[in-house]
Amino acid sequence: MFNHSLGFYVDSAVAATGMQWHNVSYFVWTHSRNVDTSKPQRTIICWHGLTRNAHDFDVLAQYLVKTIPNARVIAVDTPGRGHSEKLENPSFYNLLTYAIVFMAIYNAIGAPDSIEWVGVSMGGLLGMLLCAAHIKCPIKKLVLVDVGPFVPAATVARIGTYVGKDPKFKNHTEAEKYFRNIYGQMGEDITDAQWAWMTRFLTRPAAESDSGDKLQLHYDPGIGAAFIGEEPMDIDFWPIWDLIKTPVMLYHGLKSDLLTSETIEQMNSSGPKLHKIVSFPNVGHTPHLYHHKNCQQILEWFAD
Repeated sequence: MFNHSLGFYVDSAVAATGMQWHNVSYFVWTHSRNVDTSKPQRTIICWHGLTRNAHDFDVLAQYLVKTIPNARVIAVDTPGRGHSEKLENPSFYNLLTYAIVFMAIYNAIGAPDSIEWVGVSMGGLLGMLLCAAHIKCPIKKLVLVDVGPFVPAATVARIGTYVGKDPKFKNHTEAEKYFRNIYGQMGEDITDAQWAWMTRFLTRPAAESDSGDKLQLHYDPGIGAAFIGEEPMDIDFWPIWDLIKTPVMLYHGLKSDLLTSETIEQMNSSGPKLHKIVSFPNVGHTPHLYHHKNCQQILEWFAD
């Protein structure tokens, strides 16, 4: 654990899901100089998208703990991603498993009465699932980053073209080129330094090979099992959406193929509706959280 004013430490919880007990890693961000003992501790859970990991929130977490008194940010590595253990049976890479994982983490951090949630894509779907159990639900605010209760089958098919393919790279330059191609729609303002930073945390050393490859993706290729041999289908969470009572804020890329304007319109007329919508022009799926201007609306909403 860091002793200086702003820092993070890595912790883990043990979850029993499917066939195994496994360790799940998460980062805890704090700021020792931003403490108001007259107010309770704030807990903000950040959950990443399908192929990403907890480092997606490094920038947002720092802004949150510096801005919001008593805030701690818990950024999770989903099983099979980052430093969390992979699942031996890939069929358990699903939202019900992740809900069980969250409960293990929730209890490990003291089962706080009140939490707030930032979910990017898959992390947003998980947040919706948890909030649907609305009686005594501790999630008091839910931020969805470019995801809603409906995902078109065509988008599921697009994601299936690259998830679980397990490419290898000879160096960071080659890996960065891959990420720029896959994630270029996240925003035109991502700097070269941020692409290099992203590449650092989304890769890991590869096993020795005759081809000279040195890096591979920092996730278990098994997370793509759900896309193999299956006809792509719409993801329909409208029944879940209608059960949610938690206030919802939406971050949206105007060019996103995952979250359409039609879905947003329906979200705004059913279920919890949308308390706030923040749209990003010239951005697809998903708006990144690497600049202060992209984090500002979340900071202000949580500060209210």
